[in-house]
Parts: sequence; structure tokens; C-alpha cells
Amino acid sequence: MKKKNASLIAGISCLAAAAAWHSLDVKTGIQATGASWQMGQYLLLSALVAAFAAVCGYFLLEKNIPWSFPKLAVLMALYYLAAAVMQPVCDKRLAACMAQNAVGHGMLLEIVGYSLALFAVTIAVISYSTNAVYYAG
Repeated sequence: MKKKNASLIAGISCLAAAAAWHSLDVKTGIQATGASWQMGQYLLLSALVAAFAAVCGYFLLEKNIPWSFPKLAVLMALYYLAAAVMQPVCDKRLAACMAQNAVGHGMLLEIVGYSLALFAVTIAVISYSTNAVYYAG
């Protein structure tokens, strides 16, 4: 439990450090353009991303939820959401990378769904064939 808590705190700290480092570039751009209102929006966006990451990290790391189909779907949605949040403030290659991670996670979700469906068909065929032999005698 301690290791998961430490990794959550480390992740949020890295996110905050990256936001602080990027705010220096934002401040330079604001001084060049004179649009001082953008700094408040940037800080609000940074706080919202940190809070969202903390909540998602708590539910994904601290709660002992087994890896399941709904959890994979939630993670895919979080990848898409992260790509959408990163798009206005990050490089387009980084946002595209996160979007492609979401697509890859969607393919994983499809594979798990197909495997689940084929497993159900296999169980149904085995059950049908055993019952047919059992009732024949």
C-alpha cells in the first residue's frame, strides 16, 4: 500500500514540476503578447489537470480493483481525455502520441472483448456437447 501511495505522490509531483517548468515559457509568451489573462487560465488548467490526475490515480492505483473489461474501457477514455487536455498546451506530436496510445488501448480492449466472446462460445459448445451425450443414455 505504501509503494502505491508513493508512486501516486511521485506522479503528481512530476506533473506539477512539468507544469511549473512550462509556466516559464508561458510567462515569456505572455510578456511578448501582453495577454496577461492567459496566465490565470494556464494556472487553472494546471490545477484541474493535477486534481484530475490525483483522482484518477487514487481510483486506479489505491483501490484494489482487478483488471477487468470496464477498467480497460475507463483507461482508454482517460487516454483520449488526456490527449484532448494536452492538445492546447502541448506540442502536437505529444498529443498525437497520447491519442495513438488511446487507439492502441482500444485495440487491446477489442482483443479482450473478442477473447471473452470466444470463451463464452467455447463454454456453450462444451456444455451442449456434454449434455447431449449425457441425455442420450
